[in-house]
Amino acid sequence: MQVMISQAVYSMQHVSCSSNADGSTRPFPAKGRVDKNCKKVIHWMRHGQTEMNVHLGSNFTPDTKFQDPLLYDTRLTAEGEAQATLARVDAKALSPYPEVLIASPLSRALHTAELAFLDVSCPTVVEPLCSERIWLSSDVGRQPAELQQDFPTVDLDNLEDVWWHNNGSGNLQHVLAETPGDATSTCMNMLFIAGGNLIAGIGRWRTNNGFLLA
Repeated sequence: MQVMISQAVYSMQHVSCSSNADGSTRPFPAKGRVDKNCKKVIHWMRHGQTEMNVHLGSNFTPDTKFQDPLLYDTRLTAEGEAQATLARVDAKALSPYPEVLIASPLSRALHTAELAFLDVSCPTVVEPLCSERIWLSSDVGRQPAELQQDFPTVDLDNLEDVWWHNNGSGNLQHVLAETPGDATSTCMNMLFIAGGNLIAGIGRWRTNNGFLLA
């Protein structure tokens, strides 16, 4: 697996609605928030190889005998770190140059951002909507206080204690499967109200088969 950066240009006309927490939709954007004729250049990037990626490579998940290895908030492997570091050359050469970096709060995305964008000078925004939807333990996040210990330079002040799909469960390690719903539209809407027209982001689409490679 190789960490690659791709680019796309999106127009506001491609984004029409956003999802509420209960799954219902609402018109988007709110009046006056976004110019419908605006365009944003988004550089997409997938996180590096993780411990769960390695496990799934030799274990077929639809198999009735599959057992979740309980790799909560799975971390990058040594190979994943090497992939992210190698991507630093491409990140530094991005054109147009990003004005903001948007990353999922999952450790694999934050670590990839830290390594790949070391030489890129732009603010980082940590956004839960860029995270994968909950499917396995690896998609369950960690609270900001714990994340801050591993990523001391990242601003997590606006991140809720339980920012991942949990439905108020008292068990923070509860794997509550999340349906895709309109999550992709929600994520795209978030990107359109993010500061700057040139965006780089790291995470993954909250669907089964798409990647948020920013």
